[in-house]
Amino acid sequence: MQLHRLLRAALLGGASLLALPAAHAADYPNKPITLIVPFPAGSGTDAVGRIFGAELSTILGQQIVVENKPGANATIAASYVARAKPDGYTLFVTTNTSHSAAPWLMKNIPYDPVKDFTPIARGGNLPFILVANPKRPWKTVADLVADARQH
Repeated sequence: MQLHRLLRAALLGGASLLALPAAHAADYPNKPITLIVPFPAGSGTDAVGRIFGAELSTILGQQIVVENKPGANATIAASYVARAKPDGYTLFVTTNTSHSAAPWLMKNIPYDPVKDFTPIARGGNLPFILVANPKRPWKTVADLVADARQH
């Protein structure tokens, strides 16, 4: 349940930030909010997005509609969100793919990962692990890098 508490705290902080620009509009949110996920249904990001959506719905008292827009290293979804009306009714739950990796892996992306988005909450940290076939000679990352440079 540690993850549940972390997600709830992140959402509470994010929800309070959402209310700041709309402080004069006391009726926000007065319609469903769309939460865009840049990966297919069933992915890890989709699962986290649905947990966020459920918690956010409880906090804000409004329906959260999760919409998956997978493809193109998350740039399809990011482009969609970047073009959406900046009214707080289209939110984006993503990973480093759309904002850190895609600008380096693709020649042109149709959005600016810094200027076109306003971060409102950090959802968590995900550890990564590097594994290799035990029949390969690499025992450390340095071994792998050295072999890659040599070959």
